[in-house]
Order: sequence, then C-alpha cells, then structure tokens
Amino acid sequence: ACAFFLLLFEATHLIGEGWATEVDVLWRWGAMVLAGFALPAVIDVSVHTGSGERTCQDGDAAVAAASERRSQARLIGAVLLGDFFHNLCDGFFLGAAFKGCGTGFGWGVTLGTVL
Repeated sequence: ACAFFLLLFEATHLIGEGWATEVDVLWRWGAMVLAGFALPAVIDVSVHTGSGERTCQDGDAAVAAASERRSQARLIGAVLLGDFFHNLCDGFFLGAAFKGCGTGFGWGVTLGTVL
C-alpha cells in the first residue's frame, strides 16, 4: 500500500505532461484510477464466465473441490503478483536513493526497507 501511494503521488506530476487544460488531465486521471479498481473484478467475472465452470448448487463434491482449488490459486496468484510489484517498487526507490542521494543515504534507505 505504501508503494502504491508513493507512486500515485509521483504520477500526479507526470500525468499533466502533454495536455493543455486541467480538464484533460483530470478525466484521464480519474478514469485510470477507477479502471485500476474495476479491472480485477471485470477480469475475474470474464474468466469465470468464459471457463464455463459449474456452481456447486446441487452439492457435487467434485465441483466444490475444483472451485476451492481455483479460489486458492487465485489467492496465491494475487499475493505473488502483489509481492512482485512491491519488491519492484522497493528496487526502484533503492536505486534512486543510491544514484541520486549518495551511498550513505542509499544504505539508510536500504536499512529502513529491510527493517
């Protein structure tokens, strides 16, 4: 969450590049933030619908077990994807600290990130 909010603030500086009016910037910004929240739900519904999987309304144990495995796989995939992007952002910030602020500050940021 910290990396998301840090990058969200940084994006406010970059989104205004190339657009003449404030309205052009704001509707694009709002649309992208909303798309970021809505896209995972849309993907989940489309995958669920496209796979043609049955529901376990009739008490079929095999369908319930398969649904449980898919649910676990979705959770594991979400955790791994989130962990990947969190580590990627950490690497960007560490690299920027070493390059832009010197080795002493870079090691301080590294220590703060690890602890």
